[in-house]
Amino acid sequence: MKLVEVLAIAAHPDDVEITCGGLLIRMGDLGYSTGVLDLTRGEMGTRGTPEIRQQESILAADIMGLSIRVNGGLPDSRLSLTDESRETVAHYIRGLRPTLVILPSPGERHPDHNAAREIAYAGIFAAGLKMFPASGSVHRPDQILYAAPDHGQRPTFYIDITDQMDRKLEAVRAYKSQFGEAGQAGTGSVDRDVQSQIMTSARYHGFRCGVTYAEGYRINEPMLLDDPIKELRLNSI
Repeated sequence: MKLVEVLAIAAHPDDVEITCGGLLIRMGDLGYSTGVLDLTRGEMGTRGTPEIRQQESILAADIMGLSIRVNGGLPDSRLSLTDESRETVAHYIRGLRPTLVILPSPGERHPDHNAAREIAYAGIFAAGLKMFPASGSVHRPDQILYAAPDHGQRPTFYIDITDQMDRKLEAVRAYKSQFGEAGQAGTGSVDRDVQSQIMTSARYHGFRCGVTYAEGYRINEPMLLDDPIKELRLNSI
């Protein structure tokens, strides 16, 4: 496996494109190596097939400039924290050795998204245990971010994705089987409701932080700052 500095973990192909695609592209633009771990193949989805979605995920990975994209092969719509799912994540954390990991935020509508966060965190923790039975040498990332695309999830900071927005939408458009008109593969356009939702969210987050488009993220740990005036770029009132 290739080593990556930034790794996003999600339940299904197309999840990261919608929730944190802008950040992945931006980190690539800044010179960091990026990757994605899709936990399932999305085989229970109403639209498309696992084979089609795999090809679409490869195209989206190329658009986002990922160094690697891997699939955990866990059961779609039946994701849960088990020994198998935790070991799967630990295996990839030890193999890819990321510094920064991006996970789904709590409170997602889809049960698999919430399960993916629980599995990923448990796998990350286990990957740092010397005696845990997973291949590779121990490793834990330094930082975990939680993608918060819905403003109701109350992000704690924003990432400016104005320069990355067109490529984010292009990566979503790669999933024609999921977001084409009437859900038909090969239509070549993103369903207007999905595109509108992505644009509205990015515009709202951008408005909140003074840029055109942004993505929202959460962290669980307090930050260390040297100069709050220079480093905290926010309007409190």
